[in-house]
Parts: sequence; C-alpha cells; structure tokens
Amino acid sequence: MNRTLALLAVLIAPSFAGDFYGKDEASPYGKEPGLERLAQSQTTASKHLSIGEPVQVGGVTVYPVIDESAPKVVSGELDSFSEAMADGALIVSENKGQGGSYTNLMLTNHSKEPVLVMAGEVVRGGRQDRIFTEDLIIPPDSGPQMVQVHCVEKGRWSDAAATFSYGGRAELALRNATKSGQDTTWAAIAAMNTARGGSATGAYIATNGPEMLQYRQTLRSAIGAQHQVVGAVIAQGTQIVHAEIFGDPQLAEVGRTTLLDGYALDAVVMDDLEPIAPDPEAAALYLQQALTGSASLHVIDVD
Repeated sequence: MNRTLALLAVLIAPSFAGDFYGKDEASPYGKEPGLERLAQSQTTASKHLSIGEPVQVGGVTVYPVIDESAPKVVSGELDSFSEAMADGALIVSENKGQGGSYTNLMLTNHSKEPVLVMAGEVVRGGRQDRIFTEDLIIPPDSGPQMVQVHCVEKGRWSDAAATFSYGGRAELALRNATKSGQDTTWAAIAAMNTARGGSATGAYIATNGPEMLQYRQTLRSAIGAQHQVVGAVIAQGTQIVHAEIFGDPQLAEVGRTTLLDGYALDAVVMDDLEPIAPDPEAAALYLQQALTGSASLHVIDVD
C-alpha cells in the first residue's frame, strides 16, 4: 500500500512538459543553438505524491516516489545519455579549441532526438575521466556543445584513450562533492578509495562485480518498470539521506534506470551497514521536508 502525501511541490516545469501532460505546445528543441535553458519558468504545482513500497539492496533502501497525477503512458522522444553514447548518436570529445581543458568537454548530438545528461554521470577516456556536474539537454542535430565537468582521474593528462566511453552514475558522496569544486571532488575520491582498501589517489574507480549486477537487476525489476515513478527517497543503513525528483514525467521515464543503477552502486559501497530500513512513513516525512527546503533534495531539471 502506498503512503500518500498531498504535497505542494515547487518543481521545475520545462516548457516542453505540456506535451506529456496532454497540452498541445510546440517543442522548443532545435530553436536556438547551444545549451539553452529549456525550463523557461518555475511553477508551483499541486502534486499528489506518494511513497511506494521500499526495495532494499545491500545497505541501501530505495523508496520510489510516485506522482499519481502523472500520465501512466508517457509520449515524446528523448534519449538517455548512456543509450545515445552506445548508439554512437552522441559524441563526447575534448575541447580542442582550448587545447583540452579538465573543466569542460564538448558534446555533439547527431540524432534527431534530444539527449538527457544528468549530474553525476561519468565518462571515461580522452585525456582524463570526467564527471558531469549539472543536468542538461543536448538538442538534436546540435553542433559541439561545451559543458562543465570535473576531473575524476587526477594525475593523467594524455591522449592514451582517444575516445570516451560511458562510465555510469557515481555514488551520492561523489555527486555531492562536485557541488563544492574540483579540489573537493578529488578529496572525496581519495577518501572513497582509501575506504575501499586502495590508495588515497584522486582517480575514481567505480565498484563493479556480481553484487553490483545483482543489486542493479533487483532495483530495475522492482521499480524500473513501475508507472508514474518520478524519483526516490534514499536511506543508507537506518538513516534517510537524500531525495531526488524529476521535474517532468518524460525526464523520469528516460532517467529512471540511470538513477537506479547509481543507487545500486551506493548499495555495494554501503554493504556493511546495518540492513534495517526506516519505515515508509519516515520516508514520506523526509520527502515533505525536502520539498519545503529542510532536507537534501535534487530536482532533476534541464539547463
């Protein structure tokens, strides 16, 4: 049974959101070059949100956030970053105009569909591995778009890897560190590597292996195919630590799997925590606090 909250949520409402809520509005994609802000205004909307049945993997509990006002079938065309890279539709390259820069990369979308890139997603290769620090849309048929990143491979600056490959979404601790600057990002990586028994370097190494695959499949099976899931509340051990909500149902449809895979990575890292989860009522209270600004919340919108 869902624990329902009638919440007044301040969410980003992108100008293309009307297409997915039944309104007949023209899509802004492709009207202007560059990384334009597609969300033209902030709106306050009454959302009928609920906390779904929690799913526990390792030391992490994921409580799906359901928007009962969202359509069960979402229309519209939008690709995830991982799919676009796998298809060769989106190319990541160094900013040759600057001779390469660890603070930015160039993204070129050769497809007819916009591509969602989320903060915390990692690419490997080039002159060094990077992590994206913001949520954004790369318009279809775009020329090279410059985006801001942080380095997650301190100590390498070479063309040993000529191209980039997709590296998943990083753990919450690293995503949070990117909000405070490059030095904080490197420090967080060093602390994470030390905690895993490795060397205290600034080169990020994602945790993989059978547990990661198992946790990822569990979350995808339990939550990934659910209708109207627009985000999640996350607990590590007995502590609720974070909430994430998409500002639009189409963004949620495309980005949900990426979120879940990131939580699976957290679950591996937090595997030694006491596996006793807070109850769903506590998650509902946390979500209410997050939406009013008194708890950690990431609203995934597009710049």
